Amino acid sequence: MIETMQLIVRAFVGINFRIADVNDLISNATGAVIGFIMLLLFVKILKKIIKIDGYIDRHL
Repeated sequence: MIETMQLIVRAFVGINFRIADVNDLISNATGAVIGFIMLLLFVKILKKIIKIDGYIDRHL
């Protein structure tokens, strides 16, 4: 999204604060995917910890 905004600003305003690059786009997308996978793993581990402690059984 940031890369797209850089292109739009450059096209309409004519001001080039930064250069939108394909490498940046690939890096940002890869980082987002890795972050999402880490979030899913964290939630899965947290659910196991909560279940082991019996929190779900006592509070539901």
